[in-house]
Amino acid sequence: MNLSKKIIIALSLLCTSALFTGCISSSVMSDYYNESKRAKGYSNQTEDGYDTEKSEEEYQESTSQTGNEYSYIKYDIDILDDYDEYDNDYIDDVYYIVGQDITQSEMDYYSMIMALLDRYWSEDYDNARDNTGGYDYFKPILVVYKDEINLLLEGEEAVRSGCFYTSGILFVDSAQMEEVSMDSVAPIDYVMAHEYGHHIQNLLGDMDMVSKRQYKMIAKRDNVGANRLNIRLELQADYYAGRFCDYLEDLGDANDTEILSVDNIVEIIAAADSIGDDVIMGSYYSAELSDHGTADQRKRWFMNGYKDDDFKKRNIFDLNDEQL
Repeated sequence: MNLSKKIIIALSLLCTSALFTGCISSSVMSDYYNESKRAKGYSNQTEDGYDTEKSEEEYQESTSQTGNEYSYIKYDIDILDDYDEYDNDYIDDVYYIVGQDITQSEMDYYSMIMALLDRYWSEDYDNARDNTGGYDYFKPILVVYKDEINLLLEGEEAVRSGCFYTSGILFVDSAQMEEVSMDSVAPIDYVMAHEYGHHIQNLLGDMDMVSKRQYKMIAKRDNVGANRLNIRLELQADYYAGRFCDYLEDLGDANDTEILSVDNIVEIIAAADSIGDDVIMGSYYSAELSDHGTADQRKRWFMNGYKDDDFKKRNIFDLNDEQL
């Protein structure tokens, strides 16, 4: 399905739902999250009982934390390049970098997918949360740029490229999206849903838990263990992307139209296959260097989410490495 047709179909569904919230006017985008956090008096409880391996011996560090501050949400991010708010009919809090060659149809599509992601997670977040603590659901901000973006992150300048998530902001690199969507726009759905999955991990506390455990592992020179934890984060984000794609398919069925076809799922699986560490690294691949998962793992966890209606397979941190 081409981009324009898919926008028209999805827009007709979005227009019937209450998706829109008040506009946020702030030069520091993460102010929204800090204000939301303070206004609601957020606190959380997380339980860390992850088993890993170190020097071929299993060990476990189980901690219970109350009132934990999630560092990923606390970061203040300034976009140093000029940016504008994107005026659209789908969702607010969408920005793009001024002077970049990003088309109206691209911005429409990214905004539309963000609106659908917000609609899905506003409905299903509590099922994923399952009384495990963390923050109440709120949507991330979308920033679109091309090729690279200059950020001020925790007082340090950082030039980034590619699609990524941090601190309540989902960054989309339109140059990368052009590469993944050569034959279909379906891989765009997958990439954005994967990055949105990192936002869900942020809200649930999984990102913070992994960051704290990685810090301890690296202090013990257990870099392999730290990489394995990151693999779990990435595979869980693939799982969340699968849940969203299942939702798109069901949404189309319920409205007697097609948003995501079987062929689209095949294209998404091919995209997941192409970004496995073993595929990207080629002959340089090793388990010690892998930090995002193999092609087989990424495909498998996307399909785990696509087929799992009740989030039973969400708890990837409870599994042994061989179960990934």
